[in-house]
Amino acid sequence: MEGKGNKYRLNLMKFIGEHRQMMILSMSVMLITTGLSVITPWLMQYLVDKALPQKDVNLLVLCVAGIAIIPIINMLITALENVYKSDVQTRITVKLRFQLLDKLLKLSPTTLSKYQQGDITGRLVRTCDDISGFVTKLLNGFNNVITFVFIGIVMLTMNWKLSGIVLFFAPLMVYFYYRRIRFWRTTYKDISQAQKEYDVFITEVVPGLKTIQTFGQEQHEIANGQELNRKYRNLQNQLQKQRSFQGRLFWELQDSLSTSLVYAAGIYFIFHQQMTIGQLLAFTVYVPRFYGAINSLFVLYMDRDQLKPEIERYEEMMDFPDENVDESNAISMKEVKGQIEFEHVSFGYSDEREILQDVSFAIKPGEFIGIVGATGGGKSTIIDLLLRFGQPRTGQILLDGQPLNAYQLKDYRKQIGLVPQDIFLWNRTIRENLLYVNPSATEEELRKAADQAQMKQLIENLPEGWNTLIGDRGVRLSGGEKQRLAIARTLLRKPSILLLDEPTSALDAKTEFLLQACLEEVYQEKTIIVVAHRLATIRNADRILVVNQGRIEESGSHEELMEKKGYYYELAKQQYQVSTLVG
Repeated sequence: MEGKGNKYRLNLMKFIGEHRQMMILSMSVMLITTGLSVITPWLMQYLVDKALPQKDVNLLVLCVAGIAIIPIINMLITALENVYKSDVQTRITVKLRFQLLDKLLKLSPTTLSKYQQGDITGRLVRTCDDISGFVTKLLNGFNNVITFVFIGIVMLTMNWKLSGIVLFFAPLMVYFYYRRIRFWRTTYKDISQAQKEYDVFITEVVPGLKTIQTFGQEQHEIANGQELNRKYRNLQNQLQKQRSFQGRLFWELQDSLSTSLVYAAGIYFIFHQQMTIGQLLAFTVYVPRFYGAINSLFVLYMDRDQLKPEIERYEEMMDFPDENVDESNAISMKEVKGQIEFEHVSFGYSDEREILQDVSFAIKPGEFIGIVGATGGGKSTIIDLLLRFGQPRTGQILLDGQPLNAYQLKDYRKQIGLVPQDIFLWNRTIRENLLYVNPSATEEELRKAADQAQMKQLIENLPEGWNTLIGDRGVRLSGGEKQRLAIARTLLRKPSILLLDEPTSALDAKTEFLLQACLEEVYQEKTIIVVAHRLATIRNADRILVVNQGRIEESGSHEELMEKKGYYYELAKQQYQVSTLVG
């Protein structure tokens, strides 16, 4: 992980380098504000040691005016400084978010399925904000370094003996904080984990609201949320107790002791004419600022430790190899015939279990292929591999005689249309959901796709027709309506190969019959692959592939498979018995 942290620091410096003009300007402003803050106590010394004893009115007015005006000027310049720091932070936030989003879109659903949605969302939003916020703290750290150096030099020029006493306590502070940080790091990691757990929880609660309410689990989820928040609160309290009762207590004791010694030694030096009253007065202002700068630098170091788990989460995602990208020698796809071949393909989502085992079959251009089998047998995995959402561990998949990854991905997916089992719809209008896949479609093409998907009556009955908002993931539509919208969306894309994963599971028998007839007409010369549990959906297929435990158990038309009286025959008999019992 340390290597990743080093990589992060390099990336952070790169981001800062991209905005170096802003950073240089911000640091220049800091130099000015720090210098002005150092001048004020110095003027107080002149006021006490020279202007008052000598009754020098001009010097008195000059010192008083400086003491009054310099803080105002400092405040205005500091406001400008904060604007620049905020701008740099925001730019880096945007940069980090864009990089993670860009990486996310280059990863396959197979890779992302290993992570919970809330975890991914947390990385895209909160993690990026936390990392970029550290930039402002780094700039403040630079300011504290300048303060430490400037005040140290001024104090040494005023009185090196008293400065030696002040500097004596600095190594003690460094040693104490170094020892304490080692104990606080574990708490930082626990806090980051607690934040991640709450990200995951809240991201699951919102889409799962209907399920929660259906089963009356509101109080259960409230209790879960309270427990996660209680865990986070306890960890934060634990950290604050450690930092307050240990760090703050040490700071107060050190500050009290050092201030007392400064006063005692200063008075001693004044009595022996080795120091002036004005110099002692300036020291009483400089010393808290000097120690405060040291304290702030260690707080920055602690914040870095607190940020380290977030850095690791960011780098973990950025270190994933790009998957959803073209090969270096990928070719453009001009025309698709639709000949598909699986040659001894094996695939698994993990090393422990293979979903497909040595699968081989061929699909001719224009064929209507049905895929059936038991749940978890590998039917949907075949669809995922055809969409290039994963790569076979062994074997290869060919399209028109070329491996799938030989084609440019953008060209290839233009030729593939999918109606998924788990339908995703945007919280937009029906028109916008359709145009999402083909923004240049005409009104006539929109209406034709809707008619083919048996959506005409649905749209006419909606209060705002085509401009009806359908809610998050289409929540305002029924299951059958969402399926028809998903089918219309795919038809509008006009793909050469149509993949349908349980496309009619939520449709009534009449709508399913009409839709199947329409699809067979529209895609008479196109390749169609349909995954189905209901055998009626693929009864008219040219060929049916029966998948069982990751292998092709049988292959043939409905009539041929029924005559074999094998696995397909048993499936058909079970469905017939169930439908008879239901009837």
